[in-house]
Amino acid sequence: MLYVEHTTEVAKPTMRTCEHFHMVGIGGIGMSALARMLISLGYRVSGSDIRAGQLIQELRDLGIDIYVGHMAENIGTSDCLIVSSSIHPDNPEILAAKALTVPIVHRGEMLAILMDAQRGIAVSGTHGKSTTSAMLAYILEAAGWDPSAYIGAIVPLYNSNAKTGLGDFFVSEADESDESFLRLNPEVAVITNIEPDHMDHYGTKEKLFSSFRKFLEKLPSKGFGVVSADDPGVQELGPIFTQRLTTFGIENPADCMAINIFNNDFSVSFELIWKDENLGAITLRAPGEFNVLNALAACATALRLGIGFKSLKAGLEEYKGISRRFEIHKNNGFMVVDDYAHHPTEIKAILSGTRASTDRRIIAVFQPHRYTRSSYMQKEYGVSFNDADEVIVTDIYSAGENPIENVTSRLLVDSIRNQCSPNVQVTELSGLDNVIQRLKAEVRPGDIIITLGAGDIHKVAEAIALDPSLCPEEQELYHVQTG
Repeated sequence: MLYVEHTTEVAKPTMRTCEHFHMVGIGGIGMSALARMLISLGYRVSGSDIRAGQLIQELRDLGIDIYVGHMAENIGTSDCLIVSSSIHPDNPEILAAKALTVPIVHRGEMLAILMDAQRGIAVSGTHGKSTTSAMLAYILEAAGWDPSAYIGAIVPLYNSNAKTGLGDFFVSEADESDESFLRLNPEVAVITNIEPDHMDHYGTKEKLFSSFRKFLEKLPSKGFGVVSADDPGVQELGPIFTQRLTTFGIENPADCMAINIFNNDFSVSFELIWKDENLGAITLRAPGEFNVLNALAACATALRLGIGFKSLKAGLEEYKGISRRFEIHKNNGFMVVDDYAHHPTEIKAILSGTRASTDRRIIAVFQPHRYTRSSYMQKEYGVSFNDADEVIVTDIYSAGENPIENVTSRLLVDSIRNQCSPNVQVTELSGLDNVIQRLKAEVRPGDIIITLGAGDIHKVAEAIALDPSLCPEEQELYHVQTG
């Protein structure tokens, strides 16, 4: 049985034994990972979500009772309710739990409870959290350390976004979007990079950076941090117990570095330097320097823990990508790639990494994510698409936000047209079905279509990739790792 601290206002003891967890919004990538871990530990789990989908079906296959729609009666006989920040306080299941004095626990608190049973490694940052966490999990598996893992994407190694291991370590993505990463108590804290994002929550850049400082300051005396030596945002944190920080980078001197970086055919190779010693060459089946930086963060962590180069090389060369991170759906006649990138820096990295590997025509299909982000970063989006030949911008995915006056996809289209090279063709197109039809009419042999966004733009990639009528006259197989 699991002891969960009670954090709501209801009049119950501060600690309670829980056997049946009910999860509101269980179909989310983070919530579903918790559900998998809890069920693997022998707890009863139920949940609800507003719609069904693949993750919901996978959880049902594990024996989890899931209801579509939120209703008070869904909580049944559960003795603990788990929620995320996206669940509104007036949700009927939350109100029912309060009426029945059932403890309500935030997703981040539950993750912290599970992590506390092992030695926690928490990977945070504006970009690269999921990829770095997955790479580190691959390395620990190659070393035979059998870690637990909580990842914000499906990892081919596990065919899941979570794994409960018997080893000492628990590798977890740490979500800064709502400051829930401050609920964690890791032994190792990794920061890949820091840029202004989630300003709807933070309000000011100062508060955002303060949260990352607290993330490092919470480390125990035996713990250590792993941070970028190249990222300007990380450098803005200032001096924080530098004797317990391990650094990684490409441009600036660091403990863990990459040299002789070479992009080829949607892969990238480099030589790994640790404490001024050249350990050897590694090839990633993923493009771009941004993936080298993710790999360096994982390597720096593993080397500091005492893992040898042989396991680093084996783990990273076995790494096959993760879902919605340069995920190749088709590579026959033309290529279809889907990526979660929704921040301007991520988009720029994906497109520049692709351009470094090919001279083929790149069609970027972008679904902006959230009205607040679109408004706050409209100028930054304008310079993110220079490595595409054509950009199609569709409607803003609200992610539950209310519309903001004059903030539409046209705002970003105008920004891209005004700031990108005049050689980049930019089109505004409303509705995913219309985007699909446009692509079907336009795609030609050799093209690369990349769908970009954190909403449901992946449906476009899936529809195009599954259409056998497209480019049937040329079926040359391009040699890339599809993951």
